[in-house]
Amino acid sequence: MRTALRTIIEDEVDLQLVAEVDNGKDAVIQTLALNPDVAVVDLYIPVVEGMQVIEQIAAANPETHTLVLTSSIAEDKVAEAILAGALGYLLKDSDRDEILFAIREVGVGRAYLSPHAASKLANSLRQRQSQSSATTIEPLTPREQEVLDRVAAGASNTDIARDLQIGETTVRTHIHNVVQKMGFETRSQLMMHLLNQKSRR
Repeated sequence: MRTALRTIIEDEVDLQLVAEVDNGKDAVIQTLALNPDVAVVDLYIPVVEGMQVIEQIAAANPETHTLVLTSSIAEDKVAEAILAGALGYLLKDSDRDEILFAIREVGVGRAYLSPHAASKLANSLRQRQSQSSATTIEPLTPREQEVLDRVAAGASNTDIARDLQIGETTVRTHIHNVVQKMGFETRSQLMMHLLNQKSRR
C-alpha cells in the first residue's frame, strides 16, 4: 500500500511526499522533524501502534493533521481514532480520487470520513448516547479516580504514567478496571460518555 500511496501522491503537482517510514516510532520522529501538513497513518504498524502515533502527533504538533488509512472499519476503532486526534479516516481499498480528496481536505484542516467510517462513527455515537446515563457499578479506587480524571482531560497513557509516576502497563490496567466498573466495553465508549457529560455542563 505504501508504494501505491507514494505513486498517487507523486503524480500530483500540488502534493509533496516528504517522508516514508515503516513503523510508528519513526512516524512520530519524522512528523515532528518535518512538520508536514498531513500525516497518513495506519492503525496497525509496528514498534508504536497507530493510536499512540495519532495521540503523540496531536499533542506535540497540532499543526500536522492525521489521516488514518487502514484496513479496520470497526466502530470502536473509528471513534477511538477521532478521539485520539485524527481528522480523517479511510480504508485502504478506497479509490485514488477519494484518497487524494481526503488528503487535501485534511491538509487544510477539514475533517473527512469515508461513508463507511462516517456510518460506523454515527452508530458508535448512538450507542454511547444510550449509555450516557451509565453509573458506577463498583466504587473506583483513589488511583482509578486519578487516572479517570486525566483520561477525561484528554491525557495520553504516556502522560498519565509520567504524571502519576507509574508504568504505562499499570495505567492500561487502571483504565481497563474503570471501563468495566462504569459499565462500558471499551475505552472509546468511556471517552464518549465523558465527552457527553462535558457538553452538558
